[in-house]
Amino acid sequence: MSKKIITTIVPILLAISILFGVIFILARISQKDSRRLEAAALENYLKDRTIEANRSSELLRLLKNDMQRLALNQTILTYFTNIDLGMSEKYGLGYSKYQIRELFKNYLDYQILDNEFFYRQILFTDSNGEIIVSESQGDLKLQDSNTEDVKNILSSEFKEGKLIGFIDEKSYNIMYVQPVTYRGDIRGKLVTVINNYIYFPLKHMSESSQMTILTIPGLEEYLYNYGIGIVYDVSTFPKYNDLKTNVCYKLNVKDMYGTNKTVVLSRMMISDTELEMFNVKPFELVYTKPDHKVYTWTVIILGFILMALLFVLERVHLKNHALSVKLKTRAEQNIRFKHKNKELNVEIEKRKLIEEELYESRIKAEFLAKEAQQANRSKSLFLANMSHDVRTPMNSIIGFTDILLENIEEQQNREFLKHIKNSAAYLLNIINDVLDISKIESGSMELVGIITNTKEFFHDLYSLFTPECKDKDISFKLEIDDNVPQNVIVDYQKLKQVLVNLMNNAVKFTDKGYVKCKVSFTDGNLLLRVEDTGVGIPKAFYPNMFEPFKQVKGQDHNKYGGTGLGLAITKRMIDLMRGEITFKSESGKGTIFMLVIPVEIAENFKEKNESEGAANTSVDKKYNILIAEDNYVNQRLIGFLIKSLNHRFDIVDNGQKVLEKLHAGNKYDMLLLDIQMPIMDGYETLEMIRSNKNYNNLYIIALTAQAMSGDKERILEKGANDYVSKPIDKKKLVESINKYASYKVNHDKKHI
Repeated sequence: MSKKIITTIVPILLAISILFGVIFILARISQKDSRRLEAAALENYLKDRTIEANRSSELLRLLKNDMQRLALNQTILTYFTNIDLGMSEKYGLGYSKYQIRELFKNYLDYQILDNEFFYRQILFTDSNGEIIVSESQGDLKLQDSNTEDVKNILSSEFKEGKLIGFIDEKSYNIMYVQPVTYRGDIRGKLVTVINNYIYFPLKHMSESSQMTILTIPGLEEYLYNYGIGIVYDVSTFPKYNDLKTNVCYKLNVKDMYGTNKTVVLSRMMISDTELEMFNVKPFELVYTKPDHKVYTWTVIILGFILMALLFVLERVHLKNHALSVKLKTRAEQNIRFKHKNKELNVEIEKRKLIEEELYESRIKAEFLAKEAQQANRSKSLFLANMSHDVRTPMNSIIGFTDILLENIEEQQNREFLKHIKNSAAYLLNIINDVLDISKIESGSMELVGIITNTKEFFHDLYSLFTPECKDKDISFKLEIDDNVPQNVIVDYQKLKQVLVNLMNNAVKFTDKGYVKCKVSFTDGNLLLRVEDTGVGIPKAFYPNMFEPFKQVKGQDHNKYGGTGLGLAITKRMIDLMRGEITFKSESGKGTIFMLVIPVEIAENFKEKNESEGAANTSVDKKYNILIAEDNYVNQRLIGFLIKSLNHRFDIVDNGQKVLEKLHAGNKYDMLLLDIQMPIMDGYETLEMIRSNKNYNNLYIIALTAQAMSGDKERILEKGANDYVSKPIDKKKLVESINKYASYKVNHDKKHI
């Protein structure tokens, strides 16, 4: 009996000893963990403030960069040009202000911090501080303040950008002032007001008593005392200037009701500025001390349960000793089963993790795809706007140059005009190259297969480069094999651009010898070989051969020019046509490019005679034409072209005035319609005209500077009869006007 008692009590005493030892060790560990966790929490708090300060510095740096770019924006500079030209609000100035306002709206939506717009307001003033254009987010506006500080800031002279701040009876403001220089003189200022509600304490005070305040030079102590005084007793805080920067402090203070509080305080420098930022946060929001009592009592309860289990197990062991052998065998079996189950559970967990990773990867891929689609849409919109904004003035430059060349006979002036025209054409080629590479990379460029006469195609190419080869005293050879089909289906424009790029490079880089183009056909492919005896390509440049904006190092740019886009566009267009391009070259000995272009033979194709089915292209008939164009310079250009053709015309500057002219009963043979206009654009005007039975058969020629993929199709789909892109080619405009004769004949036949 005594032996049984001993075997029962000993395990219990042992369990109690272990239990108290574990409790003592846990208590010591708990104290150390509390100190360590508190230190880690304070370190994380300081990291968060550093990130917040760095973000503020980055936003302020972006603000300066934005304002410097905005001061150089062509839209703002155009306003001063219109002022110098003496334009009125109705002609020029009003539209300039409208464009500047739209520009400001985009900047106000540009940066967001903590779900708040970073810019609150942008003002554009003249040199005397008089506000020209103002755009803002929210109700509070800088010009609503009557303080002398605001008036002095707006009227002061600034030679460079500067951050300024002040406090008035309505608000606490931080702003950036950027002078606007035009033709060497400071003609105005851009004043940007930061949305200080992001930082000012009232935003965060209602629930957590937490605040972040962005200070300005000279007002740090005032803002510090004012912000803290909203919730806390300022006298229990250290002086602002006694605080070290980029350090956090744990302080025991009192709130405004005298209650003891523990807070964490930091003063952070905003790099690259004179601004600082301080933050006050209750300590319980930074670090929550774990409750070890629950944990301790859990260990105690588990200990007593353990002792009870040991007691019960011991009693069972004494009473069932006879069954120990069988239990041992079954226990061994159970152990094997447990191991097996454990392995199965591990495998199940692995598969669950794999499924979760696959799900997360799919979600991430969908998100990235949406982002990519949005980026492509934004890029397409930017390219469309850039194309319009650049091609519109180019239309005027090239158009008026052509007009002057037709009317000026003095040789030296004609040479000057030819230089202007060639430079404008060169610039237009660069613009087209940039648009092409962007369209290809965004996936918006498509193939358009048309029936092409190969002999005419390559002889036209030969005629294009023969004069330049003669000027350089190099021979130009064109060899076309007899097996080349007469007519093939291929994207005519892209094939022409590819060969023009390669031939242009061959002629440009060859000073002696020859340039040769050889054409053959095999297995449904055109085989093209462009060979020259020019300067060749160094082997070190081979890897960058088809990369955009890459040129051979040390190449004489003044002699050869170029943007480094020609071969990049060529390679991508050939890839789009599912062709191949390879090359051989040796520095100083010339270059050979070899192309394989898949084509389809156009069988049973009968070529039309030039006179067959041709419309009457006579210009003897004079038409009554309505011109809709918002740009004043383009109005003058198009009007001059129409007048030179002896047609009658009226000019309006938006679609609304087109409808007013038609409603008033004016009879026009045709409408020359610009697509991008204020008030009512060309698309809406087309829809309104085609929906009115009184003049829905009006012949409409669309004029547009938009050059993105699908623009022409969309314009014709909306109801235009023809399309002429800017810069306007007089020959193409005449051809389009003369199509009216065929249109009228067909229209009259339908109504007989």
